[in-house]
Amino acid sequence: MDKPKPVYSARVLKALEKLHRKLPKKTEPLVRGSLVTMVRVCGGKNCRCLKGHKHRSLYLSQSLKGKLKMIYIPKQAEEQIKEGVFNYRRTKKLLNRLSQIHIARLKRRIFP
Repeated sequence: MDKPKPVYSARVLKALEKLHRKLPKKTEPLVRGSLVTMVRVCGGKNCRCLKGHKHRSLYLSQSLKGKLKMIYIPKQAEEQIKEGVFNYRRTKKLLNRLSQIHIARLKRRIFP
């Protein structure tokens, strides 16, 4: 008769709990995409951008259905969107790590 395998070792449980605690809270923004700073000249006759001081704008770049979309980020939303992009990347890494742990357990035939 086969010996029953342990469900979760204390070390794995601790690692899983630590990863779950790092996931963002419900109220934290999650935004998929990359931030891109665009510089441009507006074309105004007396604007300083004609003398080299170009206008800077922040955009969110996303690939949707194989097409690249650029979404303008207003100044008042920049910090929230930056936080959302950071949270999304961090969450994606955490979810990949959680998945790796569960796949490793599956390969060793250790089931909950």
